[in-house]
Amino acid sequence: VLDSSTPEVQDANAKRIISSWESVRHWRFDPATGLTEKLYEGIMSLDTTYCSFCADDDVIIIPALSACLEYLRAHPDYTTAQGYYFSFYLTEEDSRCNVQIPSLLYFTPSLEAPSPDARLVEFISRYQPIFYGTHRTAELKQCYRSVRDVKGFLFEEFLPACELVIAGKIARIPLLYYGRNVGNDFADLKNPRNFTGHPVHWFIEDPETLFSAFVKYREVMIRALQQKMENPPSEKQLRKGLNLLHMGYLAHGIDPEIAYSWAKDIFSDKFRSPEAEFYTATVSSPNSITVNYEAEGGSERSYIFSGSFLRHTRVGTDEEPIVLPEDARNLLTHLAHY
Repeated sequence: VLDSSTPEVQDANAKRIISSWESVRHWRFDPATGLTEKLYEGIMSLDTTYCSFCADDDVIIIPALSACLEYLRAHPDYTTAQGYYFSFYLTEEDSRCNVQIPSLLYFTPSLEAPSPDARLVEFISRYQPIFYGTHRTAELKQCYRSVRDVKGFLFEEFLPACELVIAGKIARIPLLYYGRNVGNDFADLKNPRNFTGHPVHWFIEDPETLFSAFVKYREVMIRALQQKMENPPSEKQLRKGLNLLHMGYLAHGIDPEIAYSWAKDIFSDKFRSPEAEFYTATVSSPNSITVNYEAEGGSERSYIFSGSFLRHTRVGTDEEPIVLPEDARNLLTHLAHY
């Protein structure tokens, strides 16, 4: 247990651990210790063949963890195995705590391309974190050795994950594996602790440090690719390729309408978006759903749930969709209100 809570909470945790589990090591950290530094120290102290993490507000499904361990034992060319992640949050009603489970959160397929660069392109182009997967400890340690060379939580998360992908294949086992609490305040973009955790937020607030940090991160990535690729391109080409990959990731997180709205809030209070007064949803084709509405003044807007988006929300074959057409139509019908 890597514990950087307040001294009072650390004491309570220590008593619970001593009374419940003989094999658990309780490692106290100063509450001011950064998350990445704490993880680095914990990872480097491990002496087991495999390892996995669970945040203090999340849940891990033990049978799925066991399945991931068995998969890694049977497949030496994989560095990480994980299942499907779901999101949850807590609500209170009539003095009773309810657990809401709204959706699957991480579900992209396994990364099984034979070349490290192909796996990296696939990983970043539809990025979903792999930190809470089950890892080979030796590979994870190697990937974390360079994490101190980068700055910003975004790159501190990206670097070891990308290096794991470069080092070996990543398995997605078809089991519910891990629950992530989406109600925590660290996920809030307005939380100053997460200032460098989201590229759009970081870009809006301080683009100078974002790009200077990216340059340092990119150089570490180049070294990792050069070590693993059989015939790596020139450093100039590697830089260009990494620029393009991460530009796509940044663009994926930007909603132009939201950006314009925030800008309007800063520059003037005279802007007002019309409220939707009438909207309909229709299935345009087997792989496309369109929501139309007529707003105040007679303007119209269409939301198109395209086939490419549908493919990213499916697991396995087309007969196993995560998001059903009816669910998608309901989702976009709600979006028409905004």
